[in-house]
Amino acid sequence: MTDASVAEVSGLLSQVTHSLGALRRARKLFEDRLAPEFSPFQFIKISEMGDSRLLKWMLDPKESHGQG
Repeated sequence: MTDASVAEVSGLLSQVTHSLGALRRARKLFEDRLAPEFSPFQFIKISEMGDSRLLKWMLDPKESHGQG
């Protein structure tokens, strides 16, 4: 294994910075439609049994949420 040169590391960091900026712009553009930061778990007490019941309810097409 060889050591990476300063130019290689600098190039990689430049690419990562560019990609991160593109990701942030895309999230901002689509956040009102896709809600990438939304999670129903932020409103409930965290417990394995409670989370399992919530997921079961959300995934059952016959439940009261009416989403089919």
